[in-house]
Amino acid sequence: MKRRPHADPVTSELRDFVLARDGMCFKYRVDDKHYCHDAFGNPHSPFDRERLSLDHVKDAPRMGKRAPSDAAHLVAMCHAANGAVPSKAVRELERKYLQEVS
Repeated sequence: MKRRPHADPVTSELRDFVLARDGMCFKYRVDDKHYCHDAFGNPHSPFDRERLSLDHVKDAPRMGKRAPSDAAHLVAMCHAANGAVPSKAVRELERKYLQEVS
């Protein structure tokens, strides 16, 4: 099945900005026992910006749609943490962090 492109894509400039702002995997920021892994299960440093992905963070839980692709709604996160869907507690910490840096 072919995926349709998002109407609100993350540009390479926005990705670079968020990765530079955050500087590390958000899950590692809040849990220093977290081990980062890429999409293939290979471990990597939480500071390896080349291998981090971006997590879209909604303003409130259960909104139904993906959060906007802007710096106020994106955090850097490794594939393992992002793909596993962050817990409600991590989501709340993401929201608090985004309010502080926006």
